[in-house]
Amino acid sequence: MSNENHPRETDLSQSEERKLDLTPVQPQEVRPQGKSSLIKSVGDFFGSAFGGGKNQDLGALMEEFTSEMTLVAEGLSQDQDRLNERCARLEARQTESEERLHQRLDDVEEDLHEQRDALRDLSGQIKDRTQPLEERLDKAEERLKRAENVLAEVKKAEAKKARGNEKWGGTLRQVTILAAIVCGAWVLTTIINKFF
Repeated sequence: MSNENHPRETDLSQSEERKLDLTPVQPQEVRPQGKSSLIKSVGDFFGSAFGGGKNQDLGALMEEFTSEMTLVAEGLSQDQDRLNERCARLEARQTESEERLHQRLDDVEEDLHEQRDALRDLSGQIKDRTQPLEERLDKAEERLKRAENVLAEVKKAEAKKARGNEKWGGTLRQVTILAAIVCGAWVLTTIINKFF
Protein backbone atom coordinates (compact mmCIF):
# COMPACT_ATOMS: atom_id res chain seq x y z
CA MET A 1 0.00 0.00 0.00
CA SER A 2 1.31 3.41 -0.87
CA ASN A 3 0.93 6.46 1.29
CA GLU A 4 -0.71 8.39 -1.56
CA ASN A 5 -3.66 6.02 -1.85
CA HIS A 6 -4.35 5.74 1.89
CA PRO A 7 -3.35 8.94 3.66
CA ARG A 8 -5.87 8.35 6.42
CA GLU A 9 -4.26 5.04 7.40
CA THR A 10 -0.88 6.76 7.61
CA ASP A 11 -2.35 9.52 9.77
CA LEU A 12 -3.96 6.95 12.04
CA SER A 13 -0.82 4.90 12.40
CA GLN A 14 1.23 8.01 13.24
CA SER A 15 -1.33 9.23 15.75
CA GLU A 16 -1.53 5.77 17.28
CA GLU A 17 2.25 5.69 17.64
CA ARG A 18 2.07 9.00 19.44
CA LYS A 19 -0.74 7.83 21.71
CA LEU A 20 0.56 4.38 22.45
CA ASP A 21 3.79 3.54 24.10
CA LEU A 22 5.03 0.45 22.30
CA THR A 23 7.63 -0.51 24.85
CA PRO A 24 7.09 -3.96 26.34
CA VAL A 25 5.24 -4.00 29.62
CA GLN A 26 6.66 -5.96 32.51
CA PRO A 27 4.17 -8.19 34.26
CA GLN A 28 3.27 -6.88 37.65
CA GLU A 29 2.37 -8.82 40.67
CA VAL A 30 -1.29 -8.51 41.40
CA ARG A 31 -2.31 -8.83 44.99
CA PRO A 32 -6.01 -8.23 45.25
CA GLN A 33 -7.15 -7.06 48.63
CA GLY A 34 -10.81 -6.95 47.87
CA LYS A 35 -13.26 -6.00 45.22
CA SER A 36 -12.02 -2.46 44.70
CA SER A 37 -8.40 -3.54 44.47
CA LEU A 38 -9.37 -6.13 41.81
CA ILE A 39 -11.06 -3.43 39.71
CA LYS A 40 -8.08 -1.17 40.23
CA SER A 41 -5.64 -3.88 39.18
CA VAL A 42 -7.71 -4.63 36.02
CA GLY A 43 -7.80 -0.92 35.25
CA ASP A 44 -4.03 -0.71 35.79
CA PHE A 45 -3.52 -3.68 33.50
CA PHE A 46 -5.60 -2.10 30.72
CA GLY A 47 -3.98 1.23 31.35
CA SER A 48 -0.52 -0.22 30.96
CA ALA A 49 -1.60 -2.15 27.88
CA PHE A 50 -3.14 0.87 26.14
CA GLY A 51 -0.47 3.43 26.65
CA GLY A 52 1.39 2.85 29.80
CA GLY A 53 -0.34 5.77 31.50
CA LYS A 54 1.14 8.52 29.32
CA ASN A 55 -1.29 11.41 29.28
CA GLN A 56 -4.12 9.11 28.26
CA ASP A 57 -7.18 8.63 30.20
CA LEU A 58 -8.37 5.03 30.30
CA GLY A 59 -11.96 6.19 30.04
CA ALA A 60 -11.25 8.08 26.80
CA LEU A 61 -9.52 5.05 25.33
CA MET A 62 -12.42 2.83 26.33
CA GLU A 63 -14.86 5.32 24.84
CA GLU A 64 -12.91 5.40 21.57
CA PHE A 65 -12.69 1.61 21.51
CA THR A 66 -16.40 1.30 22.25
CA SER A 67 -17.37 3.76 19.52
CA GLU A 68 -15.19 1.96 16.97
CA MET A 69 -16.59 -1.41 17.99
CA THR A 70 -20.11 0.01 17.78
CA LEU A 71 -19.35 1.25 14.28
CA VAL A 72 -17.99 -2.18 13.31
CA ALA A 73 -21.00 -3.90 14.90
CA GLU A 74 -23.40 -1.59 13.04
CA GLY A 75 -21.59 -2.35 9.76
CA LEU A 76 -21.77 -6.07 10.48
CA SER A 77 -25.44 -5.72 11.37
CA GLN A 78 -26.14 -3.94 8.08
CA ASP A 79 -24.21 -6.63 6.20
CA GLN A 80 -26.19 -9.28 8.06
CA ASP A 81 -29.46 -7.50 7.21
CA ARG A 82 -28.50 -7.34 3.53
CA LEU A 83 -27.58 -11.04 3.58
CA ASN A 84 -30.87 -11.88 5.29
CA GLU A 85 -32.78 -9.87 2.66
CA ARG A 86 -30.87 -11.60 -0.10
CA CYS A 87 -31.55 -14.99 1.48
CA ALA A 88 -35.23 -14.10 1.74
CA ARG A 89 -35.31 -13.10 -1.95
CA LEU A 90 -33.51 -16.30 -2.93
CA GLU A 91 -35.88 -18.38 -0.82
CA ALA A 92 -38.84 -16.60 -2.43
CA ARG A 93 -37.43 -17.28 -5.90
CA GLN A 94 -36.76 -20.89 -4.99
CA THR A 95 -40.28 -21.27 -3.61
CA GLU A 96 -41.72 -19.68 -6.74
CA SER A 97 -39.60 -21.93 -8.96
CA GLU A 98 -40.67 -24.98 -6.99
CA GLU A 99 -44.32 -23.96 -7.27
CA ARG A 100 -43.96 -23.48 -11.04
CA LEU A 101 -42.20 -26.82 -11.31
CA HIS A 102 -44.91 -28.55 -9.30
CA GLN A 103 -47.57 -26.87 -11.45
CA ARG A 104 -45.82 -28.00 -14.62
CA LEU A 105 -45.48 -31.53 -13.25
CA ASP A 106 -49.18 -31.54 -12.35
CA ASP A 107 -50.05 -30.30 -15.86
CA VAL A 108 -47.84 -32.95 -17.46
CA GLU A 109 -49.36 -35.65 -15.25
CA GLU A 110 -52.87 -34.47 -16.11
CA ASP A 111 -52.02 -34.44 -19.83
CA LEU A 112 -50.56 -37.92 -19.49
CA HIS A 113 -53.76 -39.20 -17.86
CA GLU A 114 -55.87 -37.56 -20.56
CA GLN A 115 -53.73 -39.08 -23.31
CA ARG A 116 -53.85 -42.49 -21.61
CA ASP A 117 -57.66 -42.26 -21.44
CA ALA A 118 -57.80 -41.14 -25.07
CA LEU A 119 -55.62 -44.10 -26.07
CA ARG A 120 -57.91 -46.48 -24.17
CA ASP A 121 -60.95 -45.00 -25.95
CA LEU A 122 -59.20 -45.21 -29.31
CA SER A 123 -58.17 -48.80 -28.62
CA GLY A 124 -61.78 -49.67 -27.77
CA GLN A 125 -62.99 -48.00 -30.97
CA ILE A 126 -60.41 -49.87 -33.02
CA LYS A 127 -61.48 -53.17 -31.46
CA ASP A 128 -65.13 -52.34 -32.16
CA ARG A 129 -64.34 -51.54 -35.79
CA THR A 130 -61.95 -54.42 -36.39
CA GLN A 131 -64.16 -57.10 -34.83
CA PRO A 132 -66.72 -57.05 -37.71
CA LEU A 133 -63.84 -56.96 -40.19
CA GLU A 134 -62.27 -59.99 -38.51
CA GLU A 135 -65.62 -61.81 -38.66
CA ARG A 136 -65.91 -60.95 -42.36
CA LEU A 137 -62.36 -62.11 -42.92
CA ASP A 138 -63.10 -65.42 -41.17
CA LYS A 139 -66.19 -65.90 -43.35
CA ALA A 140 -64.21 -65.02 -46.48
CA GLU A 141 -61.54 -67.55 -45.51
CA GLU A 142 -64.24 -70.22 -45.06
CA ARG A 143 -65.71 -69.37 -48.48
CA LEU A 144 -62.24 -69.49 -50.02
CA LYS A 145 -61.63 -72.95 -48.53
CA ARG A 146 -64.99 -74.14 -49.88
CA ALA A 147 -64.17 -72.63 -53.29
CA GLU A 148 -60.76 -74.33 -53.25
CA ASN A 149 -62.45 -77.66 -52.42
CA VAL A 150 -65.00 -77.18 -55.21
CA LEU A 151 -62.19 -76.24 -57.62
CA ALA A 152 -60.25 -79.32 -56.64
CA GLU A 153 -63.34 -81.48 -57.27
CA VAL A 154 -63.90 -79.79 -60.64
CA LYS A 155 -60.27 -80.43 -61.60
CA LYS A 156 -60.63 -84.04 -60.61
CA ALA A 157 -63.80 -84.34 -62.69
CA GLU A 158 -62.13 -82.65 -65.68
CA ALA A 159 -59.12 -84.95 -65.36
CA LYS A 160 -61.44 -87.97 -65.24
CA LYS A 161 -63.36 -86.67 -68.27
CA ALA A 162 -60.10 -86.00 -70.11
CA ARG A 163 -58.98 -89.56 -69.44
CA GLY A 164 -62.34 -90.84 -70.73
CA ASN A 165 -61.99 -88.67 -73.85
CA GLU A 166 -58.50 -89.97 -74.45
CA LYS A 167 -59.84 -93.53 -74.52
CA TRP A 168 -62.49 -92.63 -77.04
CA GLY A 169 -60.13 -90.32 -78.85
CA GLY A 170 -57.59 -93.13 -79.39
CA THR A 171 -60.24 -95.52 -80.67
CA LEU A 172 -61.69 -92.83 -82.92
CA ARG A 173 -58.27 -92.11 -84.31
CA GLN A 174 -57.73 -95.75 -85.13
CA VAL A 175 -61.15 -96.00 -86.83
CA THR A 176 -60.35 -92.86 -88.86
CA ILE A 177 -57.06 -94.31 -90.03
CA LEU A 178 -58.74 -97.58 -91.05
CA ALA A 179 -61.44 -95.68 -92.93
CA ALA A 180 -58.74 -93.67 -94.74
CA ILE A 181 -56.95 -96.85 -95.73
CA VAL A 182 -60.20 -98.42 -96.98
CA CYS A 183 -61.08 -95.27 -98.92
CA GLY A 184 -57.59 -95.08 -100.38
CA ALA A 185 -57.78 -98.72 -101.43
CA TRP A 186 -61.17 -98.18 -103.02
CA VAL A 187 -59.92 -95.12 -104.95
CA LEU A 188 -56.90 -97.07 -106.20
CA THR A 189 -59.04 -99.98 -107.15
CA THR A 190 -61.41 -97.73 -109.08
CA ILE A 191 -58.55 -95.99 -110.92
CA ILE A 192 -56.93 -99.26 -111.81
CA ASN A 193 -60.19 -100.76 -113.08
CA LYS A 194 -60.95 -97.70 -115.16
CA PHE A 195 -57.56 -97.42 -116.84
CA PHE A 196 -56.65 -101.07 -117.11
